[in-house]
Amino acid sequence: MRRNLFTGIGLAALAVVLSTGLIACNTEAVASQVYDINGVWEFELTPTTLSGACIAETDVSIQTITITQVPAGEQGSNVDVTMRGFLGEPGNVLTGGYSGDVTASGSYPEDGGTTTTSYTLTPITADQMTGTESWSFVNDVSTCPDNVTRVVATRQ
Repeated sequence: MRRNLFTGIGLAALAVVLSTGLIACNTEAVASQVYDINGVWEFELTPTTLSGACIAETDVSIQTITITQVPAGEQGSNVDVTMRGFLGEPGNVLTGGYSGDVTASGSYPEDGGTTTTSYTLTPITADQMTGTESWSFVNDVSTCPDNVTRVVATRQ
């Protein structure tokens, strides 16, 4: 037999309990889990929005990226982040931070031009992050001004 939570409590008594706030819901946001993200990660990059000369670049790509996380002193869960190894080049580096989401941005050379990019990744577990890359590319021949790529990052 199912019992009602309020069995035996009259409607008037229930109204008093509710109006006094004796029953309340916790509406505070729960802080994001902070993970150690140092290490080598595989980034699976799936284009979702493409523009300009890059409109045909629909292939999924895989990149191996090394992430370095350094505590940012008194910032608590905030840390400095460096992502290294874009396009297989150790000198292609993005910098950012980690406060709930991992963010990193910067520019690096590509195909005779420059790619400018910004990542926002949400750690799901200690070994997986998901998010987006917003990027643009320009060289002497073509431009790709506003592009978005879905990112699934898995620790190696």
